[in-house]
Amino acid sequence: MSKPEPNTDTTPQTTRQSYQAIRDSADDVALRKRVAAVIAMQPSTTLEVTESLTDASRNAVRPRVNELMRMGCVIREGKRENPSGKDAYVHHITDTGERYLAGECDPTPNPPLSELQAEVVKIARAYCAGESEQEALEDAIETHDDMKQRRNPEWEPPHTLSSGLTEAEREKIRNDPVLELSDFK
Repeated sequence: MSKPEPNTDTTPQTTRQSYQAIRDSADDVALRKRVAAVIAMQPSTTLEVTESLTDASRNAVRPRVNELMRMGCVIREGKRENPSGKDAYVHHITDTGERYLAGECDPTPNPPLSELQAEVVKIARAYCAGESEQEALEDAIETHDDMKQRRNPEWEPPHTLSSGLTEAEREKIRNDPVLELSDFK
């Protein structure tokens, strides 16, 4: 039995490898500007943006739309029906987006929701252990909630800390390894 030859194919094997290859080549920045330009010309759904950029993969365009939202260059306002019959958010360019396209600013994308959520959980656990102030937890939650509302303008935060955490909520934060903010309604 012969030994298999090593894989010399340079095609990325995972999503993470694909993303890293795009970032290393700076193609994500160029594509992000092209996506912003499409939205600046005509407010569009994500599907409409992907259809306008026929030379780019849909899987490369969609994350650029999300990055533009995290950068404050694009907002979601209103919905329109896609060919599938489902409603989709319509993306509009913001003043920051116009300045980004003009080369006057280059905002850094804020972390994705998953990272913001992980930060809330980390600070909540530190707060319950007496290692963090309530103000730090409130700030982390506010940052997360602001970003989540940018992505879904109809979303309403399910929680408030104005009266502090109940003992049951504190226990859940201490013990739940996969804590979700929606666990506190």
